Amino acid sequence: MNIVKLSDTFFLDDAISLYRDFWDKCWLGHEYKQECHFDGSIKDLYMLGYCEYELGHPDDSYEAASIIWANVILNNTDLLWGEKKAEIYLFTDDKDYPTFEVNVHRYAKNMIDSGISQFDSFSFMTERLLIDMLLAGYQIEELQRLKSIVYECTNDNNGSYSERFITAAGELYKANKENLTHLHDMLNGGE
Repeated sequence: MNIVKLSDTFFLDDAISLYRDFWDKCWLGHEYKQECHFDGSIKDLYMLGYCEYELGHPDDSYEAASIIWANVILNNTDLLWGEKKAEIYLFTDDKDYPTFEVNVHRYAKNMIDSGISQFDSFSFMTERLLIDMLLAGYQIEELQRLKSIVYECTNDNNGSYSERFITAAGELYKANKENLTHLHDMLNGGE
């Protein structure tokens, strides 16, 4: 079954509404409220991290959190909202290569349940998605906005290995692509 492109993003509106109400209640009575606009910017990742570290989340299933996270990804890549079997996806459309799809809720739930990070699951998830997209065949040049978010988040979180990994993955991809192109040429009568 193929993913169907979504034009109605009511699920995003619902997630934003849930988090906006939650955020407002958490800061009620505080003199200095931390602002969050839920606009798909890096500040949304910081808000999710703050919830994870300090406040908790308004929904135990992380469904709304995964939608807020996916909106950041959507605003910084060429991925689109999609649906398959009543589940929300980010995916590529009208593009021959590379193709990519991610089940938003399952991706988030797996990362959070893995315990890879106590407080920075959404930063790690963003970093992992960038790596997954590179392994799917994207060029780092196509993912500059997402890369800058990953680096900003990981620098704020005492750094990570992503820069070395991304460089190594990019070199590995280029080497394999050259080898595959050479093999293809040889199989088709070339040298």
